[in-house]
Amino acid sequence: AEQTIDTARRSIHGSQLTCGPLCSDERQFPSHPSSTLLAKQTAYLLIRGGDDLVKIMDRVTLRVAEGYTLGADPKARAKFADAAAGIDDYVARTKQLCARGNMPTETEALLVNQAATLRQAVSALTR
Repeated sequence: AEQTIDTARRSIHGSQLTCGPLCSDERQFPSHPSSTLLAKQTAYLLIRGGDDLVKIMDRVTLRVAEGYTLGADPKARAKFADAAAGIDDYVARTKQLCARGNMPTETEALLVNQAATLRQAVSALTR
């Protein structure tokens, strides 16, 4: 129950933000990279210490949604840049957890590759 409440608190639903393609949960990687999908997949894998990864990706989702909501406003680029930095943090922490033995190297490779795909798409919005 505590985890469900925590997840609801971090959710962007009801926040009046626009969840564009890079944060919506519509299809699957790699054809449709999104922060929400990566967060859900990370949670599903039940990685020891992985809750922090999910929280990082939830913050990325918030920044991406804020960027989409701002639209053409120059401040949107900063939101997308913050999201890209969050993805970098996710990758670094994923590698740390793998090095500690909290996940197999195959899981690390999957998550890092998906994060790289998402980061490339988010970074394109900072230009």
